[in-house]
Amino acid sequence: KILVLDDEFLRTKPFHDLGIAHHWVKHSWDAMKYIFEERPGCIFLDHDLRDELDIDSGMRVVEFLQAMLQRDQSYRPIVVLHSLVEDFTVRHMRGGLTAWIDPLIKPFYKISEPETLRVFLNYLEELYGVKFL
Repeated sequence: KILVLDDEFLRTKPFHDLGIAHHWVKHSWDAMKYIFEERPGCIFLDHDLRDELDIDSGMRVVEFLQAMLQRDQSYRPIVVLHSLVEDFTVRHMRGGLTAWIDPLIKPFYKISEPETLRVFLNYLEELYGVKFL
């Protein structure tokens, strides 16, 4: 199972174009609920969600995952953080927010086309021994 957290539905288009089953949510609280209930094997997180109150963030999901994984170390999803602001994401990774997960950082524009997403998913398949395509 693949979970995609993004404030723009349009960013799921490459998944649709490739026929890859995935679950899309717009808000971090929906992502946390889905993770808790379904335990997806791969999670694509947009760190910078633009909501009306500017309080939502994919980084909330990272914090949630840390707490969850401290209690259940048998669940190890592949986490892909994507953002146009790669420096911000890297700073947070070095700031210790991800002690219990080892996220990959991939700016979305690098996987925004079906072919680049296919190449990236092939890379994940080889790296983690999972099957997406």
